[in-house]
Amino acid sequence: MFSFFRRSLDASLTAFSLISNRLSTKAEPAVTRSEIAGYFADLLLPRLLDSQAKLGRPGIFIVKCSNDEFREDLSLALHVALLDRKSFEVTASFPIDRDEVKAAAVEVMNALNNGRTHVYVVPNERVLKGVVPAIDEILLLPRFTPQTLAQACQSFFDFPEAPAVPSEKWVAHVAPQDLLINSSVQGDPIPHVRATVLRRLRDHDCSNAPPLESLLGMSAVRDWATALIDDIQDALDPEVRCQWTQIERAVVFAGSRGAGKASLSRAIARAAGLQWYSLSARRWATFLEEDSISVAVSAMEDDFDAARAISPTVLFIENLEDLPEKLLQALGQLVSRIDSLEPIFVIGSTIDEDFASSSHLRSANFEHTVYLPLPTSSLLESALKQHLKEMRNELSDEEISQVGRLALGSTASDLELYLRRASRIARRDGARSLTFDDLAVAIMETPSPGARPKISGEELRLTAYHEAGHAVMHFLDVRQGKEIQYASVVPRRMGYLTALGFVMRLKDEESYSLTKAEALARIRMMFGGRCAQEILSGADHVTTGSGGSDDSDLAKATKMAAHLIGRCGFSASESLVYRDARLEDDPELRKEVDVLLREQYQQTRKSLQDNWNLVEALAHRLLAEQELSGHEVRQILTEVRKAVS
Repeated sequence: MFSFFRRSLDASLTAFSLISNRLSTKAEPAVTRSEIAGYFADLLLPRLLDSQAKLGRPGIFIVKCSNDEFREDLSLALHVALLDRKSFEVTASFPIDRDEVKAAAVEVMNALNNGRTHVYVVPNERVLKGVVPAIDEILLLPRFTPQTLAQACQSFFDFPEAPAVPSEKWVAHVAPQDLLINSSVQGDPIPHVRATVLRRLRDHDCSNAPPLESLLGMSAVRDWATALIDDIQDALDPEVRCQWTQIERAVVFAGSRGAGKASLSRAIARAAGLQWYSLSARRWATFLEEDSISVAVSAMEDDFDAARAISPTVLFIENLEDLPEKLLQALGQLVSRIDSLEPIFVIGSTIDEDFASSSHLRSANFEHTVYLPLPTSSLLESALKQHLKEMRNELSDEEISQVGRLALGSTASDLELYLRRASRIARRDGARSLTFDDLAVAIMETPSPGARPKISGEELRLTAYHEAGHAVMHFLDVRQGKEIQYASVVPRRMGYLTALGFVMRLKDEESYSLTKAEALARIRMMFGGRCAQEILSGADHVTTGSGGSDDSDLAKATKMAAHLIGRCGFSASESLVYRDARLEDDPELRKEVDVLLREQYQQTRKSLQDNWNLVEALAHRLLAEQELSGHEVRQILTEVRKAVS
């Protein structure tokens, strides 16, 4: 039968060759894998002997080595180092098929019973599943320090003095294969080793990532991130101020696309001095769809091993919401195995806030969720000012503030995209300076005249009065139109639908609740468009533009009224009972909502009739210019009111 652990004459001859190579003198600055393996074997030997002495019995030791080519050399070097110790048996091979696993397990038990300790040089302990009864200790290849790297290079390249090695982060990530300097290289090998390491770690390096303090909209989480960075640095400190297991090791970032989840994870890695390894959980889920859970879990384990190989590391996992429950549990097991030997800080990310607050994440051992809000308008304004310093522009401070409000709900990357779009418009229009209108068109994605849906002149006129009705009611009832950001009668495609126009309003960032009066004013504002059409053309000529979808004016007004009466205690009957039923299931609530909506509609109609000059003025300007900023809308209505008074 095949013997998994047999040693052949070839192995012995190779061992003899290894000893000869280590004793030979080199004329050129070249080094072989066997020489590097011998160096690491010499470092591992006392640790193995000490661990064996403390164990006091035959055991199983794992030496983890992720490099496939180097693993065989290291195994051979350890075998040579332990030649005079018959109680040790070293191997770099591991069984694959079922018969080999069974045969290997029998041989392991026989060896242990005969008093021999096994030393396995393997990429990870999982490859020995089913072979060994238990692992007594896992040893990692020692990390280099500037001093030990200098000493190793002096020995490898026969220099009279150790070369100077800078005290930089890359030194700790020097792997055995990085020391394989070509024999044609002359002089100091350190620059070549450094270049090799940095090239290998290029995709994981965060030294050029934006610093934490420069990230837009992160003020709400900056204190948490700073405290975390301090904890990580304490855990990695040679003086061991705290253990890795004593700090947070897995969190979830939740926020919309572009909220800065990846940027924040990179900023944390930079500040804490960690590498950054990113992947998408969607890939793991794909393995599950195409194969089996064992294949998906194996892919997860491989990714964790890759992150460990460059540790200390931030492991950033996007799209957590794509993982089914069984893979979340497998992820939780991997997170629980993280230790101080190969420290990893896991950051998951999701755009699904319901998922982020669910119990699913507890099974994945994520300790808590960090919610990343979108930047406020003032932060967007500040960022815009910084960008505009490097661009030729004609924007006033007031216009920059308007752009900040107009872009509310956008991210830092969105803002950069708007600036690129606006710059293209200005560049193609005679390479002129950037204007407010350029940015407004870029943010609102206003289609060019040739790309707009074709509508009749009468429909455009009705749309202008409709949108003017909304804006005037907002001006009359809701903080003098402070929340109006934009008004447009430019038709545009919205998916399969066509939007003829809109008045864009944004919530007051300094107010987080509404009074009953303010809520009713919002309902009247929603009715402004329909009422303006009715006053202009009569009830029989009101268009369907106010209804027809769950996002229409009528739908929003109905939902607001039902919310006020059923949930906020604003019933005309003074009832304080909380009702969360649908209108279809609660006839009494439906009746109260209908009464309230009719009352507010009549008030809206009267207000617009009394202020029809405002509607006329704004509708005419919309027809003439088609798009107006919130500032322009307020200015027009204020001037007309002053002229009348």
